[in-house]
Amino acid sequence: ISEPNRGVSAARNLGASRARGSLLAFLDADDAWLPQRLERMTARLLDEHAQAVLCACWLADEALRPQTQLSISPDLSPERLLLSEASVVSSSSNLLIGRDAFGAIGGFSESFSTSADWYLTFRVLEELEWAYESEPLVLYRCHPDGMSRNVDRMASDMLEIYAQIFACASEERMSVRAKAFGSLHRVLAGSYFVSGDKPAAIRHAARSLMLAPTELRYFAAAATRRLVQRTRR
Repeated sequence: ISEPNRGVSAARNLGASRARGSLLAFLDADDAWLPQRLERMTARLLDEHAQAVLCACWLADEALRPQTQLSISPDLSPERLLLSEASVVSSSSNLLIGRDAFGAIGGFSESFSTSADWYLTFRVLEELEWAYESEPLVLYRCHPDGMSRNVDRMASDMLEIYAQIFACASEERMSVRAKAFGSLHRVLAGSYFVSGDKPAAIRHAARSLMLAPTELRYFAAAATRRLVQRTRR
């Protein structure tokens, strides 16, 4: 398949549209599947009569040597994802999904780049019957040039995604809107801090506390951890 470069989401969607099987699985160029990945996840999907399956993964170095296992919280839900209360793995190289189900939820949003995986994960949780394979079957390569390191783009994407989700939210979901945005700004504050952009980190931290004052506990704990680390040096 040869197409002008329209971004990773468009490339994934094009591949899905040309696929002829009933199941879809994606593999990003930086990542690797373990040999049993498709066998284990297909069995899980069939056993649990699911429309999609997510699996745990290994965060790996540039040589694809496993470093840290990243798993999904057993009580993961759309609400907990919005509130950043549960661990989750992005739905790209670790996703197996029925072709019809993928089409029903609209595939990967081509409006977003670094956060298209997060948005697809949210829609899988929100709209599909899904299952989880706890064995890490994917190696997710981490390197400095990865798209997820572009914090400005991630912030723009995530703020727009949250705005879209809450624009048509139920009354029950609207009741956690401020808390959800507060948790998002807390995450963005941490990402900017790690990237070295302290002014942006401070802006998002202030916004987080304005929307959700209970986030003060997180910032206080983070400051304490940093102080302890400095003391030990």
